[in-house]
Amino acid sequence: MRNKILMSIRPEFAEAIYRREKLVEYRPRIPKGWLENWETEKTVYIYETAPVSKVTGKIIVKTCALFVFPKGKHSEIITYPMSPAEDDYLKGHTSIYALHIRNAQKFKFPMELGQGIFSHIKKAPQSWVYVETEEEKKWITTIK
Repeated sequence: MRNKILMSIRPEFAEAIYRREKLVEYRPRIPKGWLENWETEKTVYIYETAPVSKVTGKIIVKTCALFVFPKGKHSEIITYPMSPAEDDYLKGHTSIYALHIRNAQKFKFPMELGQGIFSHIKKAPQSWVYVETEEEKKWITTIK
């Protein structure tokens, strides 16, 4: 299972994650195997969308959950606090994945796409893209 991705997140939500005010990230799709291997830690690098347009940090996701509900009835099933934007986002779905954020780290020096471990990523992902490459594995071993 590939357990490292780059995910696009709006700046206001990224900041809420770094401040530990937002503990759950909702997504209509997640990488293959993440739900089945829910107990395995996953790394999500955060690409903040415009106007920031940089990789600003990472989060560790400890568990994933799938919620299934009738269209427009998500608030009857999901009990986690949601912002008005998240609530509006979920109205168009009948199922959603909840990524439970265990740890968040904001980078001291944000990175551009196309640099370092993101050298193979030339444009921001619509939702998420896999990151784990040989270059990323080398980078991880050099900072340990």
